[in-house]
Amino acid sequence: MGTYFTDGATKQDAVDEILADLKAEPYHPHNDYKQERTFQRLDYKVTGNNLWILFAMTASGKRRVLVLLYLLVNGGKSGWGYKPMDEDMGPYEYNVPKSWFPKLTAPESEYSREWRRKAFPKFNDCRSAQEGHA
Repeated sequence: MGTYFTDGATKQDAVDEILADLKAEPYHPHNDYKQERTFQRLDYKVTGNNLWILFAMTASGKRRVLVLLYLLVNGGKSGWGYKPMDEDMGPYEYNVPKSWFPKLTAPESEYSREWRRKAFPKFNDCRSAQEGHA
């Protein structure tokens, strides 16, 4: 997964581009287009050079709510860009809005579980509010 730049873009331009793309035709790193899926951006927040997105995906009747991270990168003369990833990729960034945790569905990978343990240390068992917290 690469880093994508837009010539002459400011940081805000990069954020606006990502949000517009997600609104028009949502991107998800695991989207293989082999099954029908629907996507919905539920919330977003820029913290430093991190654009966090609370994201819902429905496939085969199953709804999943997870966190996407777009690392915002200053490419100098190339302009600002971004590197997309989601919690299943185990990003090494943890300044995600803590208020999002109760909205998340159960993690589906060990990377996601481990990332949530670090990103949301108050919630040790990494389960969603719907399943109950320990």
